[in-house]
Amino acid sequence: MDKRVLLFLLIAVSIISIAVAYYYLDLHNNSSVSCPENSIVYVYFNQEQKESAEKFFEVFRQLAAKEGLNFSSVETCVVDAKSLSRELRMYPVLMYRGKVSGLEQITVGEVDGYNIVTYMLSLDVARYAGIEPVFTYEAKAFIVSGSSPWSKPNIDVSKVKSELEWLALAKITDVVEVGVENSPVEVDAAPTLVFESTYNLSEGVQYLERTGNNYYMLLKVYNVRLAQDYLGAEAAELRNLPAILNEDLPSLGSQDAPVRLYIFEDYLCPYCAKFYEDCYYRLIEKTEAGLLQVVAVDFIVHREVFDTHAFTRCLFAETSNGSLYFQISDELYRKYYEGGMPTLQEAVTIAAEYVSNDTLARAKVCMPSEREAIYNLTLSSYYKIGIGGTPSLLFWGQDKNIGLLFTGYIPWDQVEEVVDWLSDD
Repeated sequence: MDKRVLLFLLIAVSIISIAVAYYYLDLHNNSSVSCPENSIVYVYFNQEQKESAEKFFEVFRQLAAKEGLNFSSVETCVVDAKSLSRELRMYPVLMYRGKVSGLEQITVGEVDGYNIVTYMLSLDVARYAGIEPVFTYEAKAFIVSGSSPWSKPNIDVSKVKSELEWLALAKITDVVEVGVENSPVEVDAAPTLVFESTYNLSEGVQYLERTGNNYYMLLKVYNVRLAQDYLGAEAAELRNLPAILNEDLPSLGSQDAPVRLYIFEDYLCPYCAKFYEDCYYRLIEKTEAGLLQVVAVDFIVHREVFDTHAFTRCLFAETSNGSLYFQISDELYRKYYEGGMPTLQEAVTIAAEYVSNDTLARAKVCMPSEREAIYNLTLSSYYKIGIGGTPSLLFWGQDKNIGLLFTGYIPWDQVEEVVDWLSDD
């Protein structure tokens, strides 16, 4: 997939979900600064952008139609950027005058009585319309590499400047590659991007935040996707263990093991089943040798197995038996791998071989509250640390104080390599 497309997929979760109220625009070839009240305004920088106004509006109409929205009664206006009292950070830019329902929620500023709509929306429409943007802010970009063999960026630095400009909404004057130990600011994950600018890059851009004097980064929620989807790393290198993972979770092995593996799983995930099929008993060997602790984390992608996960977590709460939890999970995955379904009844049947009827009954009673807890953790806490699918495998090196987060299945030989690297002083 083209990296520019990946770039926009990366930020679509927080931006396009807000700006999804796309708007139907009716072009009036009016270059006067005095736009009508309650009108939508297109601001151009050069002759090429001026000539592309009709195309910009056409794309806007198409996007509005896809969302089932109709703004055909709203007047439109075309304005020369030179007629405004101050320079904006990019062009073309979408603004409105007065009140235009649907645009008020995504307003990021004001100039000369015009309300500025989030720049990301303007840039996205320009991209689809084939209009070359002009950026007036400037920035220097640092590509910060991780320290492990799996957390190195895999991109052609000589070809990413224009894409970085679209991300920073600024003209990139230089691109520098540095190791995480030489990053100009402390980072939570690598590889990542750091922008240096005397301009306020976070102004009007919801996905950028200031992280130091004149330094800016993407919000933390994008760290993993930035590392893997855009910068091409096999794994995101985490520099701090997320606090949410310090809770009481089902585990195998000693807490003093040099490496801890968190498995974010879903009983209906085929690659989770494959990971258990290929690696489970080898993982047990590592735990018994004191080399590894394995921790199970519920991350529900398929709603059909919410009750199954709630039951096994409740059973763990009743027994405090991590080995039993993993044994039941392994049997559920094995049946699924062989063509069966990991249903609640299947889990109860398996558990009945190991615990009493009273324990089963108590586990069933706690299921509603546990189900809600798993649901909330999946949608909030785990998402915020970058978990986006299953299996996600977070290896945490206790001595190195570094984590490596892989999204998706990895084979056993790579598991061993990661464990060995994190264990090596």
